Amino acid sequence: MVRCHAWGAPAGFTRVEATVVVFIAVISLGLLSSCVQTVRTPEGRTQCTNNLREIGLAIHNFELSYKRMPPLFGGGTDLDGKPVEKLSQRFFKNNGAPQVFLLPFVEQDRLFDMVSHLGPNTFFGAIRKAVPTYVCPIDPGTVEGIQEGSHLGSASYTANGQLFGMTDSATGQPTGDFPWDRGSKIKDIKDGSANTIMFAHAYTRCGAVAGNDRTAASGAVWGYYNNGHAPSGTQGPPIFMSAPISGAANVGKDIKTTFQVQPKPHNTAACDPALPATPHGVMLVVLADGSVRNLKPIIQPLTWWQACSPDDGSTLPDNWVE
Repeated sequence: MVRCHAWGAPAGFTRVEATVVVFIAVISLGLLSSCVQTVRTPEGRTQCTNNLREIGLAIHNFELSYKRMPPLFGGGTDLDGKPVEKLSQRFFKNNGAPQVFLLPFVEQDRLFDMVSHLGPNTFFGAIRKAVPTYVCPIDPGTVEGIQEGSHLGSASYTANGQLFGMTDSATGQPTGDFPWDRGSKIKDIKDGSANTIMFAHAYTRCGAVAGNDRTAASGAVWGYYNNGHAPSGTQGPPIFMSAPISGAANVGKDIKTTFQVQPKPHNTAACDPALPATPHGVMLVVLADGSVRNLKPIIQPLTWWQACSPDDGSTLPDNWVE
């Protein structure tokens, strides 16, 4: 006769064995989290690099179409079309920074048409949209392409005011009849396109001041609008000067600031919205020749200022970029 053996229930874990299992699980989870973060960070940096490259290409394509670079800030009318302040001799009907004028060149023709329609509902509806090319996925100040603390579209990349605007080469401050529109060509950059920064990385939310559905928080949004007037303050303009627009900081060859590397917390006074900021260990920039390069945090303030100034006649060190 074949006997059937009844298998009893397996003995439970002892307290020591359970402790070991939990310890191994915790360690494994930590390693997995570290691996995911390690993968995510390079992917984020790659996407940021690609975005800057696309912005550089958009600038070149804009120049092919208009025979010049976009203005630092165009427009000068209110949302009813009434003249307020003529900021550009040529582009006085479209309010905005270079990011607005580049919309048709980053596959956002419809959005550009909406921004160009000077009706409050259409205009504000447009600038609340996210533009993928303008958003770095690891920018801590953006939530699904919208600026943290407001309802406006993010700008993780900021335009060099000394290139797109008319500035004094000794101070970096706006000058001339149309300081917000240099109106020149890339080939006219005296210091050379490979030695001049076009765009740098920025934090969309940088600073403690919050915004609302029509006003930006401190930081940068691509559709910044100042009621037809020139940009002012640090709530929204997606542009930077190596010397701030207000002139309050050291300027020219005495400048002591460059950019911020991973300022924390980003939504407090620890982050200065007047300065570019990077979530990476280096500052990513796109040069006027269209190349994307890395700047180390140890870059000298004078070198940074010279790289932002298109016509100061300086010679940059051979190793100023990676």
